[in-house]
Amino acid sequence: TSIIWVITNFNVARRRNISRERNVNLEYVHWCHREIANKLPTSLSDGSLSSFDEAWLIFSKDELVAKSAGLYNQQHKDEFLDTTVKLVKDGNKFIIDDELLNKIITQIGEIPVLPGEEKYSENTSNSTSKFDILNRIKKLKNRA
Repeated sequence: TSIIWVITNFNVARRRNISRERNVNLEYVHWCHREIANKLPTSLSDGSLSSFDEAWLIFSKDELVAKSAGLYNQQHKDEFLDTTVKLVKDGNKFIIDDELLNKIITQIGEIPVLPGEEKYSENTSNSTSKFDILNRIKKLKNRA
């Protein structure tokens, strides 16, 4: 069993949601994006997702997808290199080093907090700093 996380910049996710015929409200998009950014790297690193055999990270390349119009296009092959990472599993944990964490956080970008988001969870983090997310993950990794 595999888990695949497509890591998309928040602004790209918001733009995609707005452009779809069937979309969800913006506060929910904000909340989901933040919750995934705050929890998935930690869950992968601390063994919470040990039931998965494989974990893959795919760094979305929105402008490249638009160029290839949803089809694999040989012309853009080189631009897609290094967009997919298979995480190494060590025991029940997946290894995410600091360099990869920084790449994840950079890709996600800043996630603003909107009024009304708190209705989706009592535990919604109001931190918008990418460094707060990174520091929280590092602390949890050091405890493991």
